[in-house]
Amino acid sequence: MTTPTIRFDLMKKRTAEDSFNYYVLLNVTNGSGTHNRTRVSTAIRVNDINNWKQDIGKIKVTSDEPNAKIHNDKLYKLRAHFISEFENCLRNNFIIDRNKIKEDLKSGEVNIVIGTH
Repeated sequence: MTTPTIRFDLMKKRTAEDSFNYYVLLNVTNGSGTHNRTRVSTAIRVNDINNWKQDIGKIKVTSDEPNAKIHNDKLYKLRAHFISEFENCLRNNFIIDRNKIKEDLKSGEVNIVIGTH
Protein backbone atom coordinates (compact mmCIF):
# COMPACT_ATOMS: atom_id res chain seq x y z
CA MET A 1 0.00 0.00 0.00
CA THR A 2 1.42 3.39 -0.97
CA THR A 3 1.58 6.40 1.30
CA PRO A 4 -0.69 9.18 0.04
CA THR A 5 0.66 12.55 -1.06
CA ILE A 6 -1.00 15.52 0.62
CA ARG A 7 -0.55 19.01 -0.78
CA PHE A 8 -2.36 22.30 -1.09
CA ASP A 9 -3.02 23.95 -4.46
CA LEU A 10 -4.77 27.11 -5.57
CA MET A 11 -7.95 27.01 -7.63
CA LYS A 12 -8.71 30.06 -9.74
CA LYS A 13 -12.41 30.95 -9.89
CA ARG A 14 -13.79 33.69 -12.12
CA THR A 15 -16.02 36.19 -10.29
CA ALA A 16 -16.48 38.71 -13.10
CA GLU A 17 -15.29 39.17 -16.66
CA ASP A 18 -11.77 40.14 -15.61
CA SER A 19 -11.77 39.34 -11.90
CA PHE A 20 -10.79 36.13 -10.09
CA ASN A 21 -10.78 34.68 -6.59
CA TYR A 22 -8.23 32.09 -5.53
CA TYR A 23 -9.18 29.26 -3.18
CA VAL A 24 -6.94 26.74 -1.45
CA LEU A 25 -7.65 23.10 -2.33
CA LEU A 26 -6.57 20.02 -0.42
CA ASN A 27 -5.19 17.60 -2.99
CA VAL A 28 -4.73 13.97 -1.86
CA THR A 29 -3.12 11.48 -4.25
CA ASN A 30 -2.92 7.80 -3.40
CA GLY A 31 -1.27 6.11 -6.36
CA SER A 32 -1.75 6.80 -10.05
CA GLY A 33 -5.00 7.40 -11.91
CA THR A 34 -7.83 9.85 -11.44
CA HIS A 35 -9.76 7.41 -9.22
CA ASN A 36 -6.93 7.74 -6.66
CA ARG A 37 -7.00 11.54 -6.57
CA THR A 38 -9.29 13.60 -4.36
CA ARG A 39 -9.51 17.38 -4.36
CA VAL A 40 -11.64 19.30 -1.88
CA SER A 41 -11.97 22.98 -1.14
CA THR A 42 -10.77 24.26 2.22
CA ALA A 43 -12.94 27.40 1.80
CA ILE A 44 -9.81 29.50 2.41
CA ARG A 45 -9.48 32.39 -0.02
CA VAL A 46 -6.20 34.03 -1.02
CA ASN A 47 -6.58 37.69 -2.01
CA ASP A 48 -3.55 37.85 -4.31
CA ILE A 49 -2.01 34.91 -6.18
CA ASN A 50 1.46 36.35 -5.48
CA ASN A 51 0.87 35.79 -1.75
CA TRP A 52 0.58 32.01 -2.19
CA LYS A 53 3.75 29.99 -1.50
CA GLN A 54 3.11 26.82 -3.51
CA ASP A 55 6.33 25.07 -2.49
CA ILE A 56 5.37 25.06 1.21
CA GLY A 57 1.57 25.38 0.91
CA LYS A 58 1.21 28.58 2.89
CA ILE A 59 -0.09 32.10 2.49
CA LYS A 60 2.48 34.88 2.74
CA VAL A 61 1.78 37.14 5.73
CA THR A 62 1.24 40.62 4.28
CA SER A 63 -1.17 43.52 4.76
CA ASP A 64 -3.09 42.17 1.72
CA GLU A 65 -3.71 38.91 3.60
CA PRO A 66 -4.94 39.97 7.08
CA ASN A 67 -5.98 36.41 8.02
CA ALA A 68 -2.88 34.64 6.70
CA LYS A 69 -1.70 33.42 10.11
CA ILE A 70 -5.13 32.02 10.99
CA HIS A 71 -5.46 30.34 7.58
CA ASN A 72 -1.94 28.92 7.75
CA ASP A 73 -2.73 27.45 11.18
CA LYS A 74 -5.87 25.82 9.73
CA LEU A 75 -3.88 24.40 6.81
CA TYR A 76 -1.22 23.06 9.19
CA LYS A 77 -3.86 21.38 11.38
CA LEU A 78 -5.61 19.94 8.33
CA ARG A 79 -2.38 18.44 7.00
CA ALA A 80 -1.47 17.06 10.44
CA HIS A 81 -4.93 15.55 10.82
CA PHE A 82 -4.70 13.74 7.49
CA ILE A 83 -1.19 12.48 8.11
CA SER A 84 -2.33 11.07 11.45
CA GLU A 85 -5.43 9.45 9.90
CA PHE A 86 -3.45 7.96 7.02
CA GLU A 87 -0.82 6.52 9.36
CA ASN A 88 -3.63 4.97 11.40
CA CYS A 89 -5.20 3.49 8.24
CA LEU A 90 -1.88 2.07 7.08
CA ARG A 91 -1.20 0.50 10.51
CA ASN A 92 -4.62 -1.16 10.46
CA ASN A 93 -4.54 -2.14 6.76
CA PHE A 94 -7.54 0.04 5.89
CA ILE A 95 -7.82 1.02 2.25
CA ILE A 96 -7.40 4.75 1.76
CA ASP A 97 -9.64 5.83 -1.07
CA ARG A 98 -11.79 8.79 -2.07
CA ASN A 99 -14.69 7.57 0.08
CA LYS A 100 -12.46 7.26 3.18
CA ILE A 101 -11.14 10.78 2.64
CA LYS A 102 -14.62 12.27 2.26
CA GLU A 103 -15.89 10.27 5.24
CA ASP A 104 -13.02 11.64 7.31
CA LEU A 105 -13.83 15.18 6.19
CA LYS A 106 -17.48 14.79 7.15
CA SER A 107 -16.54 13.50 10.61
CA GLY A 108 -16.70 17.03 11.97
CA GLU A 109 -13.07 17.16 13.06
CA VAL A 110 -12.07 19.22 10.05
CA ASN A 111 -14.11 22.21 8.88
CA ILE A 112 -13.83 22.30 5.09
CA VAL A 113 -16.17 22.33 2.14
CA ILE A 114 -16.51 19.16 0.09
CA GLY A 115 -17.05 19.85 -3.57
CA THR A 116 -16.48 18.35 -6.96
CA HIS A 117 -13.65 20.12 -8.73
